Amino acid sequence: MLSNPNTNAGAIGGALGVLVSWLLGHYHVDLSAEDGAAISTGIAALVLYIGRDGIRGMFRTLWRGRPIPPPTPPPPPPGL
Repeated sequence: MLSNPNTNAGAIGGALGVLVSWLLGHYHVDLSAEDGAAISTGIAALVLYIGRDGIRGMFRTLWRGRPIPPPTPPPPPPGL
């Protein structure tokens, strides 16, 4: 789990979504199970979408688009 950052972000987002759903229930907001699942899933998806780049990186990507990766170098000539 430590080698894939998406699993960590998904776990954190899922836990944060459950916490938000619990807080809403604690403050007597009437939620069905489907509403709580939708809130938890939405928060987890948002955390996964933001990812490592953070809020500024997300807006930079949305504004400018993804940077084009540098071209791969040609393979070495045969016989070396």
